[in-house]
Amino acid sequence: MHQILIALGLGVLPSQLGKRCWHTLGAAARVQPKPRCSPRQAVQKAMRADGRRPLEARDLDVETNILVQCWGSARCVVGGGLGGGTECLAAVTAQIGEDTACGVEVECSPSLWASGDDRLKLARQERLSREADAWLRTWRASIPKIGEKLGWHLVVDCIILSDDGGLREALSCAVRSALASTKLPAAEEALEASDETTEALPFSLLPAETPPTTLSVDDCPVVVTLAVVGGVLLVDTTADEPADAMLAVAVVAGGAVVGVDVLWGAVPPALLREAVAAAPALAAPLLGASSLTPAPR
Repeated sequence: MHQILIALGLGVLPSQLGKRCWHTLGAAARVQPKPRCSPRQAVQKAMRADGRRPLEARDLDVETNILVQCWGSARCVVGGGLGGGTECLAAVTAQIGEDTACGVEVECSPSLWASGDDRLKLARQERLSREADAWLRTWRASIPKIGEKLGWHLVVDCIILSDDGGLREALSCAVRSALASTKLPAAEEALEASDETTEALPFSLLPAETPPTTLSVDDCPVVVTLAVVGGVLLVDTTADEPADAMLAVAVVAGGAVVGVDVLWGAVPPALLREAVAAAPALAAPLLGASSLTPAPR
């Protein structure tokens, strides 16, 4: 027995045989394993691969008036540029027509699909264009009119330069920032021409010193996407964080939720309520960044 205990490293003296050895083995038998955390608790307590907490988004950078050929423009980067994050550009062009209108077109940079299927590229562009168009459905009522019959017709052209998660955050923030930076020339509805031989425009531009027409973006939402990973909500996921399901929540100034869209997968009702409750706080930095007063042109 002594030789066996020595081999086990217990270091029992001959005088202690039958005493300490059984006490030690009994104490070991009484040791109970610690209760294990559920997968959801483990994810909530653990840090993500890049050091963020589950509901912590990456840094956001917005720059406006970057394209002088447009009435308004913006560049939005989530998580760093130069291919290290997600980068979107948005540009606003305008003309005068009957009533008011606004359309959105989204295009993916060719560098994102260098070896991909063009059909997938087109399908993605069409889906993002439809989503962005739906974001502006309520906001369109705030487009300024010119007189009773005329108004501004706006087109927002967007291009996705890189994509490493947080795409809808970057895209919606770029669209909102571009609209916020837009400065349209002041115009008024023209009187009917007194000379029937002269064809006059139905509007006239006011003198250059007249303050430009700007756009309110209070009703223009930003979008927060939340992923379901292991039964836990994660915000601003990257390509290294595969999700079981994804949903997008649209939020306007003041924190009002104006839309919820399940992009794919099945989201349990409890997590859906949790996502809607968390969205206003998550959208606050996006709303603040896209509402900054633009620099003079």
